[in-house]
Amino acid sequence: MRRTTDNEQRQLIAYVRSLSRAAQASGLGDPQKGSAVYQRTGCSSCHVIKGDGGTVGPELTIIGTQRGPDYIRQAILDPGAVLPHGSQPVPSRNLDEFLPVRVVTREGREIRGTRINEDTFTIQVRDSCQVHSFRKAELRQMEKEFGKSLMPEYKDRLSASDLGDLVAYLSSLGGTK
Repeated sequence: MRRTTDNEQRQLIAYVRSLSRAAQASGLGDPQKGSAVYQRTGCSSCHVIKGDGGTVGPELTIIGTQRGPDYIRQAILDPGAVLPHGSQPVPSRNLDEFLPVRVVTREGREIRGTRINEDTFTIQVRDSCQVHSFRKAELRQMEKEFGKSLMPEYKDRLSASDLGDLVAYLSSLGGTK
């Protein structure tokens, strides 16, 4: 089996990345207007881009190199239909990424967020403010919401032009360094 040089690997990576960018060229809106839509709709309260934003949802700094525009559009319109797979370390432990979880403590306190870690005895959940760690034996209730997303649907919240602009903006992220 032939091994590749560092230069050949860089060329291969550049080629593969160029394929995703080429698919983004047609039918998208204005990325600069999309940046304003991103801020106006509050996406940054849950998502991080270049270190700014919330941490409840997936980081979007290089989403344009990881996902195509059709996936991004679907994720905005119906987030539960296209849940992310394979970009975070959690799946290596056979756990679904960004799994919504609702826990109720013995005292009746309810926390809803995404599972960030779990083992036989404990679960850690991130909500919009912090990370919570619970011993399962001390919970009154724990619900895992498979096939759902904490992200709201935007199909009735965005105009067609705002949607196109937002998809163009997100598709442009990570294309150049």
